Amino acid sequence: MLVRKSDLKQADVHPGFTIWRSEVGSKRMSVVLGLIEGSHPQSGRVANMTCEEMYYVLEGEGTIFSERGTFPIKKGDIYHFLPGEKFRTVGRKLKLVIVNSPSWTEEQVTYFK
Repeated sequence: MLVRKSDLKQADVHPGFTIWRSEVGSKRMSVVLGLIEGSHPQSGRVANMTCEEMYYVLEGEGTIFSERGTFPIKKGDIYHFLPGEKFRTVGRKLKLVIVNSPSWTEEQVTYFK
């Protein structure tokens, strides 16, 4: 199935983090485009308690602050988050392809102070 960029729906997760996602999906995986201009989450850390998640950096640069360490990221890098891994991502014009398996839902996400 082909999903064109023009078919994607924009969602502002919070100021500084925007995603574009398809309404067509699979229960086994989801893929979105993301832009971080600031911090995600805005404060504290976040974890997807169910999904493995991967960031593929299309453009920009940033830093992932994870319980596994601090990782600068730039174009071409991939970061793999484990289920339940607490993290915060700070970026400047950080454009990402974000892949989740199984498919992402809001109920899977926990925010930590």
